[in-house]
Amino acid sequence: MEATGAKSHRGNNNEIAISKAKQKALAMLSFRAYFKAGLLCELKKEYGESVSSKVLSRLEELGIVNDLELSKRYATELAEKKGFSNSKIKSELIKKGVSEDLVISCMSEFADRDSTKEITNILESKFAAFRKDKKVLGRALNFVSRRGYTWEEIQDATDAISEDF
Repeated sequence: MEATGAKSHRGNNNEIAISKAKQKALAMLSFRAYFKAGLLCELKKEYGESVSSKVLSRLEELGIVNDLELSKRYATELAEKKGFSNSKIKSELIKKGVSEDLVISCMSEFADRDSTKEITNILESKFAAFRKDKKVLGRALNFVSRRGYTWEEIQDATDAISEDF
């Protein structure tokens, strides 16, 4: 009889832990959006793998946690505001714990981006004097490189720019 009571008590504790983990997850999500992996990592610290996974599964069912939508928003932000290349965006999504399938799905929207145009826009908007000053050009090319563009893409863009003159 006592063993049944102990199981019942443990089951009750598990329900309490799930409830508290849900509350914490919702509180965190009220401040900003989280990828599933990031939220799981935070919840696991306090509630363990089992409880955290159950909570996240339920939040996904309800559509509160949606890695695909968040990936699309994040990728758009990285592309438009920071000027990241497609390969850099993929890398950043993977760092956030997004599954490879979701990354591929998300990146399909960026397949037609023209790296030459993107690089030219960055150079002209952030480094207006790059045509006149070699130091500025060097900084500009390093900046673009850190955004994830390959040296071949950068060379193609600078060749296209020099053809305009």
